[in-house]
Amino acid sequence: MLNKQRSMSKIILFGASGQQGSAIAQKLISAGHTIIAPVRSSKSEEQLNQQGIETRRTDFSIPSLTSIIQDGDKVVLQVPVVITPSEMIVFAENALKAIAKAGALPTVFNISSIVPNEFIGLPGPDARLTLKNLAQQLVPDAIVLSSTLYLENFSQAYRQAIEQGGVIPQAIPNDIPVAYLSFDDLASYILAALEKEELKGRFIPIGGSEALTGTQLSEKLSTLLGKHIHYQAISPEELAGFLSPMIGETTALQVAEMYSWESSSGSHLLSPNVAQAKHLLNVSLPSLEEWATKAFQISINQ
Repeated sequence: MLNKQRSMSKIILFGASGQQGSAIAQKLISAGHTIIAPVRSSKSEEQLNQQGIETRRTDFSIPSLTSIIQDGDKVVLQVPVVITPSEMIVFAENALKAIAKAGALPTVFNISSIVPNEFIGLPGPDARLTLKNLAQQLVPDAIVLSSTLYLENFSQAYRQAIEQGGVIPQAIPNDIPVAYLSFDDLASYILAALEKEELKGRFIPIGGSEALTGTQLSEKLSTLLGKHIHYQAISPEELAGFLSPMIGETTALQVAEMYSWESSSGSHLLSPNVAQAKHLLNVSLPSLEEWATKAFQISINQ
C-alpha cells in the first residue's frame, strides 16, 4: 500500500535544476514519486524535461506559484544559494505564502546551511534565521532541515587543488569538527522527511555520518587517494578570491561571510546531533570513504 501511495505522489520540487535539486529529484523518482518543478527559463525547462521531470513556467510570484503548487501532493522547498540574502528572503516568503494559499501541503523546507539561534547582525546568517522563522509562521507544519557543509565542495570546487596540489583549501579552522554531508545524503533525508508526517513542525539539523576535523579529513583522503593531502585553513578573504571566478564576486563575498561566522561563533552548529536526526528520519548514510570512493573514482583507479 505504501509503494502505491508513493507512486501516486506528485512532489513540487523547487530548485530541481541545481546540483542539490538534481540529486533530490533522482532520489524521489527512484522512490516512485512524480516531480513537478517550477522554472523560470526555457533552458531549465528543457534540461529537466530530458530527465523525466515535469516543469511549470513561473515568474515566482505568489499567484503563479500557488497555481503550480495546487497541482501537487507535497512540496520540497529549496532556496537558491547563489543569490543575495535579501533575495533569499523574498524568494522564500513568496514560496511559503503560495504553499499556504494552496492549502498548506505537507512541506519539507531545506535551508542549505546552519542557522543561528538568534539574529547576530550579519546579512547571511540572519537571512537563514529569517527563513526558518518565515516557515514557522507561514507553514507551521513544515519540516525544516538545516544542513552543514557539503562534501561536493571537495570533489568539485576544490578538486583540482586536492588532486594536483595535494591541498584542501578550506575556510574552517583545522580543529573544528564538521559533519560534512553529500547531496545524496541530503536527498535521503528529504525523501524520509516527506514520509514522516508525525514530524510536522519540527526543525531538524542534519549532517553526514561522522564529524571530522581538518586533520582527520586530510588523513582519510590521503589514504583513499594514495597521496599526501594537506588541510590548509584559509581566510574568508582568500576563499572569496578563490570562488569569485566560479560564482561571481558578490556571491563569493556572501559565501565568505557565512564561512567567517561558521568558523567562529557558529562553529558548534557544524557538528549537530546526527544520530538523533538519523533516528528521527530513519535514514542510513554512507561513510566518508564510501562517498569518496565514488566521487574520486578516476583518481583512485589511476
